[in-house]
Amino acid sequence: MQNLAITDIDKNIKSINQKRKQLFSIQAKIKDENAKYQRDLEKLKNSHIKRLTKLEQQQIQITQFLSQINTQISNPSPCGDEISSLYPYS
Repeated sequence: MQNLAITDIDKNIKSINQKRKQLFSIQAKIKDENAKYQRDLEKLKNSHIKRLTKLEQQQIQITQFLSQINTQISNPSPCGDEISSLYPYS
């Protein structure tokens, strides 16, 4: 009877140890996947930051260009006066 109980205890210990190894393996996989997703997320974030920076620079250039055009339009010149006389509603 005691041999049967000892055998059952040994089986339970082996089963627990096997499940513990499986758990550690799963935890390691989760940790690796999390690290991979974090790297991918960082790459994506950096890519979007570069893209946004480029768009901001283009917006600044366009704003400066439009500002120059507005300055040229608002400065009186013979050519500008003639053009504005052709378009009285502008």
